[in-house]
Amino acid sequence: MQASKQMTRHDKLVITSKLYYILFIRLHTSKLKVHIMKKARWTEATFQKVDWDGHGTAFHRLNCQSKIHTAKLIHQLVNTNHQNQLY
Repeated sequence: MQASKQMTRHDKLVITSKLYYILFIRLHTSKLKVHIMKKARWTEATFQKVDWDGHGTAFHRLNCQSKIHTAKLIHQLVNTNHQNQLY
């Protein structure tokens, strides 16, 4: 019985590791980009100015509590007492 060899390619390159990560990014990046641009009212040029790799690295280095607080700040979910004036 012969063993068969298979290769997985992405953008003309052979994928040797991180297959799940590459497929995940490929499937979700465009939808996430559209969502961020719409929610933040950004143009393509503004979106491209962000260092997303740097953002990800910095965010993942935070401890759990800091990640929660930072995510709330980014998504404008922190109570700034502005909401209290509405009621």
